[in-house]
Amino acid sequence: GQLLTDSCGTPAFVAPEILKDSPYNPYMTDIWSSGVVLYAMITGFFPFRGVNETELHRNILSGVFPKLKDVSNELKDLLHKILLFKFKYKHAHATKLGLKEQKL
Repeated sequence: GQLLTDSCGTPAFVAPEILKDSPYNPYMTDIWSSGVVLYAMITGFFPFRGVNETELHRNILSGVFPKLKDVSNELKDLLHKILLFKFKYKHAHATKLGLKEQKL
């Protein structure tokens, strides 16, 4: 698959690779964004917040978000795998999760 370099997206859903201006796999960044949606559906809040876009981006790049309480360990593990794993390991984790990379 071809890596992309365009920077686009709604600020709260922009994956770290895009913020770092790195070439990125759009399927992996979509998985990351789906983790943001899942977290918001569970808690009613976005996992990464900031008083302005600069702070929001800094928080996304840090990978630090509020811990989930009162949810199953499986759900915590899933969100951890989606939102916290390092960029260079995303392909390996996606493979372990049974996700196949599509050709663009």
